[in-house]
Amino acid sequence: MISKKELLRLKKIKGSCTICGGVGYKMIDTDSNIEFENCECVEKIAKESVLLEANIPKRYQAFDFRSLTKEFKDKNTGSYKYLRDYIQNIEENIDNGKGFWLASAPGLAKSSIICYMLREALKKEKVAYYGRTSHLLSRKFEALGDQDSRSFFEYLIEDVDVLALEEIEKVRLMSEGDMINHLFYEMLSDMYDSNKVLLVSSNVGRDEVLRMLPEFIQDRLSTLDYLPIVGKSGRRLKVS
Repeated sequence: MISKKELLRLKKIKGSCTICGGVGYKMIDTDSNIEFENCECVEKIAKESVLLEANIPKRYQAFDFRSLTKEFKDKNTGSYKYLRDYIQNIEENIDNGKGFWLASAPGLAKSSIICYMLREALKKEKVAYYGRTSHLLSRKFEALGDQDSRSFFEYLIEDVDVLALEEIEKVRLMSEGDMINHLFYEMLSDMYDSNKVLLVSSNVGRDEVLRMLPEFIQDRLSTLDYLPIVGKSGRRLKVS
């Protein structure tokens, strides 16, 4: 799922490496013999490739809980404790199909937190994917006539362990009878039936979003633990 542009960029990392000269390994001269090991450039490429496969935006790749301000933690004690506990037991939570729903006004670190969870899941060798609802809706429409898009959704259903679904309120971009929405609901049901983990976010409260959705989708999404985040509306969270 990595774009050609990104593949070329990763190739250049190795090709321009001053440590190994582009061969991808380096020699270690020990007392008894010479050993070879992967160069730092190869390890960097491997790490970046995993993040690209998971579609995690670069702006969220360095965040962790140390980035959160004391004000954020004080105002969101319950949600913060839940998230801390979730990440400490992330492998077990994923194996049990346990997901959650973050809701807040824009700019209060929902995307950063969810991408942090995905990165920790990747460390446990889980398959993760980050998607905005509007983008997935577009891909679902393309899947009606495009084999690559159909293969992408097969990948989500069959291979992905953890799917981040951002701005889920945008699932209602179309009318109630629109085929795109029905196809999207089908994907959500498939994820639920196969016990895949959903990490959902919305810029409005869960009840408001659920009222937009059919009952069978409400039932599925209502199984997620709900974590409201409070703070000053409409501003970016300051990180230390």
